[in-house]
Amino acid sequence: RTYPAQDESSKPVPVKESTPSSAAVGTPMMAMSWFGPVQAKKGAKINLILNGQSDKGFNGLSFVINYDPSSLKVNEVIEGDYWKNSSATPTFTKTVDPMEGQVVIDVTQPVGQEDTKGKGSIVRLNFDVIGVQPLSEITVTSIKPSDVSGRELSATAPLPHNLRLRP
Repeated sequence: RTYPAQDESSKPVPVKESTPSSAAVGTPMMAMSWFGPVQAKKGAKINLILNGQSDKGFNGLSFVINYDPSSLKVNEVIEGDYWKNSSATPTFTKTVDPMEGQVVIDVTQPVGQEDTKGKGSIVRLNFDVIGVQPLSEITVTSIKPSDVSGRELSATAPLPHNLRLRP
């Protein structure tokens, strides 16, 4: 699913994915990547999509999205369609800290539901561009995927999403 930027001068472009690091054989992995505009004007609304892909199942995922609060203001944080790859009914929790420029995401599935695998959007963020910066980075940190038993699995963070913000 593609979510276009709402600023006509900003064209969403896929961002090169990071390369997964090696993990122990049999350890499930998730690779993440950003999709969205690479430039925007002050006053614009933009959508950024964090995508995920895994060939093995995950039951839960928590992570932190970091952004510059002097440049961007979060309007919405919406659960993506990744979790619809199974019959599970996850709980999607988000906490936005506008002063620190952080969004904490926690997705859990009830015990006994099937692990989710495949590919899709994990989360969609809608921002207002409130500042002008030659470069504003959006990053993902503290990634903690888990399996049905709660065992922590490995994941690959996406490269930072770089936005050029102009007047």
